[in-house]
Amino acid sequence: MRAWKIGGWNEEIGLKFSIKKMKRGQQEIVGFALIVVVVIIALMILLIFSLRTPTPEKDSVDVQNLISSVMIYTTQCSVSHIEYENVKSLIKSSYQRRNCVNLGTSAGEELNKTLENIMQRVLESEGALKGFELNIYEQENKEKTADLLVMSGGNCTGAGIVRSSREIIPNIDKKSLVFMVRFCYAA
Repeated sequence: MRAWKIGGWNEEIGLKFSIKKMKRGQQEIVGFALIVVVVIIALMILLIFSLRTPTPEKDSVDVQNLISSVMIYTTQCSVSHIEYENVKSLIKSSYQRRNCVNLGTSAGEELNKTLENIMQRVLESEGALKGFELNIYEQENKEKTADLLVMSGGNCTGAGIVRSSREIIPNIDKKSLVFMVRFCYAA
């Protein structure tokens, strides 16, 4: 580019002006690109932290009502020849390693089959329910000592709402049995 100087054109001044203008435009583009990259990285970090934070678990009256209903559900197992066991007594019989005399199977096998059937029906009937976790464990002095039964269904990963409840089943010795259920709902 030509620039007019006293006494004629000065090619060098016009060229310098054009290069400075071009460099300034490139710097602005590079600056904008850096800002975009920083914003994307910040959003990715925010997303990672939001996915890692555990969902607060709430005790639920609805889940407690379900547990109460499950505890009185009559199974097909009879440990004695007198009457059929409900789930609550079947948990105790399973803990004591007793057998169902009418079925020829262990109380633990019948408990597993019965609870699997019940929980699968609950999972299918609730539209917003994503999954469940069921755990029956032995507890002594409010500390978990051993698992009796662990069961899960569906998918609780990344659940928006988690509702849970538990029921403590007194046992003969100092230990008690705990029936705990967690339901995971879509956000």
